[in-house]
Amino acid sequence: MKTKLFFLIHLLAFAPLVYSSDWDDPHEDIIHRATDETAYLSKLQMLDLYTPKNFGACSSSNIGRIKAIEAIKAQEPFPFDIFLRQTIQVQNVAVSPSTNCERQFGFGDTQFLVLNIYAYEWGRWGFGATAIFPTATRPSTGQGKWQLGPAGGITILAVPDWQFHLLLQNAFTFAGPHNRPYINQLLCQPIISHHLGDGWYLRSDAEWTITWSSNSATIPVNLGLGRVFDIFTQKVNFTAYSQWTAYHRNTSTAKWTLKVELDMLFPD
Repeated sequence: MKTKLFFLIHLLAFAPLVYSSDWDDPHEDIIHRATDETAYLSKLQMLDLYTPKNFGACSSSNIGRIKAIEAIKAQEPFPFDIFLRQTIQVQNVAVSPSTNCERQFGFGDTQFLVLNIYAYEWGRWGFGATAIFPTATRPSTGQGKWQLGPAGGITILAVPDWQFHLLLQNAFTFAGPHNRPYINQLLCQPIISHHLGDGWYLRSDAEWTITWSSNSATIPVNLGLGRVFDIFTQKVNFTAYSQWTAYHRNTSTAKWTLKVELDMLFPD
């Protein structure tokens, strides 16, 4: 465990040390950048996921997330392109198993993702690290463990009006209370966006969870319709998704979810 921790600390420290000179692609407009997971674009994402029914629980659940994404372009004296994302969440979740349809409200764990970006004509890829801090205020709203792990992503932009992304994060426990289970978990997020014109697009971005340590998995699928537009002088991106769980194993999870997302965009 100490060897793994030593490796991950150094990965987190030195992952940004890659230079990429053309991250800010002048041919990619704000509409396409808004749906590009690795684009040079800072934004504030606000999401709400409402689940009327869960597997293994009789009550509904609701999760709110705020993601602060900062794109830091290479410049002297720090010539490295950095993608940095912090996620905080508030949850009102179903307790499973429960005989009285109980729900618990509280803050969830805080997640961090840092990637350094390589840009090419066909798209981009990056690698870095992910971290999860046990900031949950209720046992049911967090995992209770400090976690670190590698992360990577790729974006393919070679097909006009289509964007293909894959984001992978694998975090495992390095510290935390002994009464909470050890975590080794992969988050896999395949994302497809298709632009329709006039700011409209179709998008699928469901996140798959595979927990190696408990032999459990959740694989949802979703489809959303969104648009990039202006509210006065502020560029925003709004998307509404319908999501359902196609496969789950050894876990209580959502059956069907309505997800809405509002992004405030901050281009240079």
